[in-house]
Amino acid sequence: MKEFAASLILLVLVITCVTVNAIYVKNTSQQIKDLALDVFLAQGEAEESKAIEALNSKWEASRQLLAVSISLREIDDVTEYIIRLECAKQDGDETELGRVYHLLCNSIDDAVRYERLSLHTIF
Repeated sequence: MKEFAASLILLVLVITCVTVNAIYVKNTSQQIKDLALDVFLAQGEAEESKAIEALNSKWEASRQLLAVSISLREIDDVTEYIIRLECAKQDGDETELGRVYHLLCNSIDDAVRYERLSLHTIF
């Protein structure tokens, strides 16, 4: 009976950790997408600089914890797109800025999709 109780406790603990991780990834990803939108919409050098700094700061603070559950390919893709977004914004290239913004959002959505609780991600 003790073994069954221990197994049940471990199962509940694993399910809780997976759920907390999925919620963290989803919330953090949404915050990063919101900050990327701020960069995309920023007008004026001061506002652009502030938006870029906020995005970089949030990403650097979150990256290591996200790397625990998200593959390094997705982490590298998001990092690359953030750098490209910053460069496109500073260059004033609106076409490239829009393209990179959408690629960044798609990359973030891929990471969230892989962490979503569903039968597809289990098998």
